Parts: sequence; C-alpha cells; structure tokens
Amino acid sequence: MEISAIQKYSYKTSFQYVPVCENGLSDTFHKKINLVCKNRELQKLIDNFNYRAAQNGFEFLNSLECVNLQEEMRVLESRILINSEMDKTVKADIEAYEILMIRNIYSYCNNNNFVSAIFMCGAAHRKSIIKKIEKSKTNEQVKLSWTIFEN
Repeated sequence: MEISAIQKYSYKTSFQYVPVCENGLSDTFHKKINLVCKNRELQKLIDNFNYRAAQNGFEFLNSLECVNLQEEMRVLESRILINSEMDKTVKADIEAYEILMIRNIYSYCNNNNFVSAIFMCGAAHRKSIIKKIEKSKTNEQVKLSWTIFEN
C-alpha cells in the first residue's frame, strides 16, 4: 500500500525518493513467518488484518485498532514459537532493522537540505518506530519536527 501511495503522489508532485532500508529482514525472519503462518488462529488474525486494511486503507493502518491487532499477532507468534531462539533472533533482527532506518533518516538530514519529507513504514513497525522516533528526539544533534499521522 505504501508503494501505491508513493506512485500516486508522484503523478501530482515531483520529489526525490530516498530509501532508508539498506537490507531486507533476515532469513530467520522469513523462516519464522513460514512456520507461524501455518497456525490457524494466526491465519485468522492475518486475514482479518488484511481485510480491514483493504476496506479502510490508511485510516485503518494509522489507527490504534491496527496497532492493537499487530500486537495481538506478535504475542501469538511468540506463543507459537514458545520464546525460542528463533523468536529472540527475529526480535533482535527487527530491532536492528528499525534502528538502522532511523539512523539513515538522521544521516540523510545531516547531509542534505530540504524543506519537508515523508517517512512511510509498514504497519507492523508503527508502534516501535514511533517509540524510536521519540527516543531519537533527545539523542540526535539534528532536531526534526516529526508529525505522526493518526485518525
């Protein structure tokens, strides 16, 4: 959905696209997804999430309801994996992935001049990214004015 929004925006406005992800998530993450998605209860939550996202788009993806549903799915995934080494590895990989995105944003801002920017991330990262943004406000030299879109 994020890519579709960027494409639609590009028809009306000229802008520079700056990717902040250097790499995708790890092979362990993909193995975890293949494993946990076999669970019927999780599959129902995923189907419900996808239905709501298709019906309501960004209104849902930017909502507290979405955050709560994502949290419910993550808790169930951890229960399925019984807090295994795989679960711990994937959580650490996601943490590193998100921290790198925030670092890359600040690095870009330190080295480039611009008036405004939009940072879009997947809904699964929303809650933890917002926490990282709040923490970065006090730790970074460049002071950014972040606006978090919510409904």
